[in-house]
Amino acid sequence: MAAGACEFWYLSWGDPRSGYLLDLIQRPDQAVARLAIFRRGEPPRLLREVLARDALRLAAGDGGVALGPWRLDSGHCSGGICGWAVTCDLQLQPSAITLVPAWIGRLFPALPAMRSTPGTVTRATVTAPAAGTAPGAAAPDEQRDLPSRAATRAARSRAAGSPAAGR
Repeated sequence: MAAGACEFWYLSWGDPRSGYLLDLIQRPDQAVARLAIFRRGEPPRLLREVLARDALRLAAGDGGVALGPWRLDSGHCSGGICGWAVTCDLQLQPSAITLVPAWIGRLFPALPAMRSTPGTVTRATVTAPAAGTAPGAAAPDEQRDLPSRAATRAARSRAAGSPAAGR
């Protein structure tokens, strides 16, 4: 990893009532898992866990990653943070999208390789801790499955200098 470089993987999904954004980040000095929770009519919540940089592990073959209790690969995501538990099934599209247009590279000597692999969350369950028992706790109605036809999107991305897509 180049000096100052970060690698990140993310997943986002939602429905008309709630939305979620999970980031798994490897920075030069640490690894971080973040879960942002958005509910209609409420301020957003951000749950964060900092781990040692080498706690983030790449899975062989499928571009997957593990960080603490989190596992994210091309078909599934699961983990927990601050009493919240998340499990999702994904269906990713076969090719990644490059987020930085090629012409930008002619203007700067070095740019991060930013790619995203769009897809659909086919099933997701988010279980909140009981109200008042953990940071970011919510009402117990937070646990529910997304409708299978919901217009949800999943994406993973990598922002580093490597040409490997889908991480």
